[in-house]
Amino acid sequence: AFPGEDHPFGCADAIVHTSNGARWAVFGHNPWNNTISSRRRAQIIAAADYISDRALTAVLDTPAKAQLLPRENKAGQLTSVSIVNLTVGASGTLLLRMRNPALREGQTTVLFCSMTTAPVHLPIIRDGEDYLVTIPSLDAYSIGTVFVAGD
Repeated sequence: AFPGEDHPFGCADAIVHTSNGARWAVFGHNPWNNTISSRRRAQIIAAADYISDRALTAVLDTPAKAQLLPRENKAGQLTSVSIVNLTVGASGTLLLRMRNPALREGQTTVLFCSMTTAPVHLPIIRDGEDYLVTIPSLDAYSIGTVFVAGD
């Protein structure tokens, strides 16, 4: 505990830079329990993305219980992202952030296919170096895939 304080928490989280150029994310106060809030999950993902120099090619900006399965080509460009809804209910719309997508010149949409809906082209929006796409709601325990490249 800090002097004059009744609680033992102190500094809970930090990014530490080493003298050799490495970066560590340090999480305090029991980060690995089985109940992680959406905010804490987002914080852990953001820290992993930061210490890896933005190596995550797909990030879900919407707080949702979902798993992303990105795929890249040999050049390291994002070609598709599968999104698995891990809940017993509909996911609601999801905002997907894509990095280094394998877009063709002038491409403004991506193809979205899911287990329960017809394929649809979704518009993409540039956000700095990233691209955003709004994914329609996924049914319970279902999967949908955004195809960036391909005909």
